[in-house]
This record gives sequence, C-alpha cells and structure tokens, in this order.
Amino acid sequence: MNHIVLSLAFLFKVDLVGGAKILDLGTGGGLPGIPLSIVRPDVNFVLVDSIQKKTKAVQEMAASLSLPNASVIWSRAEDLNTLNNYQNAFDAVIARAVAGLEKLVKWGMPFLKKPPVPKTVSETTEKIMVSKSPALITMKGGNIDAEIEKTRRRFPDVKIYSLQLIFKGGEMLQGLDKKLIVVENV
Repeated sequence: MNHIVLSLAFLFKVDLVGGAKILDLGTGGGLPGIPLSIVRPDVNFVLVDSIQKKTKAVQEMAASLSLPNASVIWSRAEDLNTLNNYQNAFDAVIARAVAGLEKLVKWGMPFLKKPPVPKTVSETTEKIMVSKSPALITMKGGNIDAEIEKTRRRFPDVKIYSLQLIFKGGEMLQGLDKKLIVVENV
C-alpha cells in the first residue's frame, strides 16, 4: 500500500497536463508508472526498465488493467537515451528508488524536451507544471544535500531544487521524510 501511495505522491506537487508524455525511468514492478497511468488516463506514460522479466510483468499488468496510456520498454536508460525518437521527447522523467541523483541526471536529462524559454524556478514553488517546464523528478528521503551539491558540481547547466512532501492523515505515512527533487535545464 505504501508503494502505491508514494507513487501517487508525485501528484501532490507535479501538475501533469493532459497529453503530457512522461518517462518512468527504472519502473521495476511498474512503480510509479502504473498507479499514475490509472489515475491520469489523459497522460501518456512510457515505463522503462533494464530487466526483461520485470518489463514483461509490467506489460501484462498494463494489458490486464486496459491502460492504453502506458507502454513498456525493455532497455537500459543510457542506451535508450541515445536513440533519436527518445531524445528530447518527454515532458518529464520520473523515478523512484532507481539510482543516485548524479546518475539519474546523466541518464534522464537527454530524454527531456528542450524548454521553450530558459527560466529560473524558485525553491518555494508549490507545484510544477511539466508541460511548461520539462523536468526530471525523483523522490528521495533523508538528508540529500551532499548528493544535490555533488550533482550540481558535475552538471552546472541544471537547476536542482527540492519540494517537501508532507503527508497528513494516515498513521503509516506520518513522519515520512520525503522530498521531490526536481532537475531542470537552465
């Protein structure tokens, strides 16, 4: 249950505009892509994983749930992001529990559409709209300041900021120290 709720937590801070094209990098068992594609049938999701067994299972899930907005690809991100029809093709790249931020930026940024105009986003932003601001978005917990700083040094052309996720209500979600880390080209 926690995994599904955390998958849907992207929607607390990310405005997925209808028709947006989202890449779920390292989908594993279909998280967060499958739950998001269920609640947002107007958004297109491409779920990618490097393990064929997992992609076959996720493909079967998407088919049995009749999710025409979810497609599944078996590939390594670093191979897929070199293909012309995947480069600069997505409004957002989302990831949960895949890799460190530095690797995610290296693998994920080539997939993002180029922003129409350079912009600076404040860390106080309440919600991002991915169709206007292509972004890599990942969920992280704990103190990630060192990881963010290391990534900033390696990739000086990106803007990285953190959006705090606060879960009110159910006991199982209280006290979770989760943040959405958003990376944009500047």
